[in-house]
Amino acid sequence: MGKSINGEDLGKGYYQKANGLYYAKKGVAGEEIYDSDMNLEQLKRRVNKRIKIIKEGPGVIFKNATLNEWFMWWYEKYKAPRLAEQSAVGVLSKYKNIMAEHFGDSRLKLITELDVIDFLEAWTKNPTHAVNSMNTCLGYMNDCFEKAIDYNLIKFNPFKDKKINEKRCIQKRKDKEFSYQYLSKSDQEILLQYFYENNHWYYAMLYVALYTGMRVGEVGGLQWKDIDFEKKIIYIRRALVNFYADGKKRLFLSSTKTENSVRIIPFVKDVGVILEKWYEISKDFLKRQKINGYWKGNEEEFGDLVFTTKLGTPVTRYQFEKILNNFEKSYNKEEKLLSTIEQRIPMYFPHSYPHMLRHTFCTYLIKAGIDVKIVQRLMGHKHLSTTLEVYYHVQESDMFDEIEVFNKREVDTLKTSYINMLYTKTS
Repeated sequence: MGKSINGEDLGKGYYQKANGLYYAKKGVAGEEIYDSDMNLEQLKRRVNKRIKIIKEGPGVIFKNATLNEWFMWWYEKYKAPRLAEQSAVGVLSKYKNIMAEHFGDSRLKLITELDVIDFLEAWTKNPTHAVNSMNTCLGYMNDCFEKAIDYNLIKFNPFKDKKINEKRCIQKRKDKEFSYQYLSKSDQEILLQYFYENNHWYYAMLYVALYTGMRVGEVGGLQWKDIDFEKKIIYIRRALVNFYADGKKRLFLSSTKTENSVRIIPFVKDVGVILEKWYEISKDFLKRQKINGYWKGNEEEFGDLVFTTKLGTPVTRYQFEKILNNFEKSYNKEEKLLSTIEQRIPMYFPHSYPHMLRHTFCTYLIKAGIDVKIVQRLMGHKHLSTTLEVYYHVQESDMFDEIEVFNKREVDTLKTSYINMLYTKTS
C-alpha cells in the first residue's frame, strides 16, 4: 500500500511526495501506467479509465468516441510521455485553444476532410493564432488520426497533409523583422555595479546568467553538483520548470528544453571566482535563515540549487523578471532626478528581461570572432539557423556602425572634393 505524506493508505500503486503531488505507478497486461496529479480522486479516475482501455482495447472503448475523448487518450499514452512536462502541457494547450472548440465534441468517425478544409479556409481569412502554432497543431492532429486508423476506429485521416500557407493567410502582421536586443558593455557594467552595491544577493546570479548565456530556467535549475571547479566547467543538465496547469502551480526540476540543451559551458571571465565566493556566502546565510525560522525551501527537491531567494525557494522566471523590472524602475528614477539636477538629457536604462542576458552573451561571442558552430554548442541552440540569425543581425549592426565611423572620418574630405569639383566645372 502506498502512503500519503501524512501516513494515510492511498491504495496499491499510489504514493505522495513531499511537494503534495500524488503519483500512480501500475502495471497492467504488460503495460506500465505512470501519472500524477494534485487531486488524488482525479488521478484514480484517469488511471482506472486507462486500465479499462488496456484490458478491453481502444477499438472497443473508443468506437463512438468524440475527438476530445480520443485526443486525450492519444495524448496521455503516446505524446506526453515523450516530452518534458512543460512541452506536454503546451501540446494540450494548443489543442484546447485551436481545435477543441470546433471539433472537440464531434464524433471522431464523422469528421470529414471537407470539414477540415472549410475550417482552415475560414481560419485563413480570420486567423486567431500564429500560423506556426496552427501548423504545429495540425501536425498533432495528423498523428492523432493516424493512430486512430491503426486501431481501426476510422478509415481515412481528414488532417493528412493539411498545412496553412502563410502567403495566403490574411492577418494583421506584426513587424516581422528579427527582434533582437542585447545590453551594451556600458549597460552591463551599470547592471552589475547596481546589484553589487544595492542588491548583492542576486549579483552572482546575474553575473553568471550574463556570462554563460544560460536560459532563465537553466539558471534557476543549476545545482552545485553541476559545477566542476577543477575543470572550470558548468554542466547544463536540467531546468527549473514553473507553470500553471488546470489552475494549479507546478514547480519542479526537469530535463532541459532539447537534447542540444544538455551541454558544457567553460568558465568565462570571473564566473568561477564569483561562484566560489557565492558558495560560501549563500550557504552561510541560508544556514542562519534556517536557524531563525525563515527558511521556506524544499531540502529534498531544491536543497542543492545554486541560486535561490533569501528564503531558500527557487528563483522562477517571474521572480527573475521582477528583479530586473525593480532594478530598471529604481535606476531610471534616480537617473531622472540626477539629469534634472545636472541639467542634461537623462540616459535611461533600456527595458530588460531575463532572455536579454542570453542575447548579450551570444552577441559578444560572435563579436569576439568565435566560430558559429561553437557558439551554437555553447548556447544550446537546436538549429544552426537560430545562431546564424543572431550572427547576421550582429554583422548588419556592425556594418552600420562602421559606415557611421567612415562617414564621420571622411565627410570633410569628401565635402571639400565635391565643392572643388563643382567649382572646376563652373569655372
